[in-house]
Amino acid sequence: MDDREKQVIEETVHCTLTKLGFDLSDPIAAQEDMHFLRSLRHITQAAGTKAVMTLIGLCTIALAGGVLLAVGKALSKAL
Repeated sequence: MDDREKQVIEETVHCTLTKLGFDLSDPIAAQEDMHFLRSLRHITQAAGTKAVMTLIGLCTIALAGGVLLAVGKALSKAL
């Protein structure tokens, strides 16, 4: 790879990252931004999982309560 190819690659990467919103003048800040986005993604996934589990739990409790209520009514009519 010659110097011209390296220059073209560097310009392409710089242009792409700049258009994506990265501040290339401070690479450490760009790395911190990526770390923040990664941690935010993990937090969001965990919250989504907990929300689904909570909904499943509430539906299960409601279903069990409905079954118990129906059994109680059936028993009260039978007695």
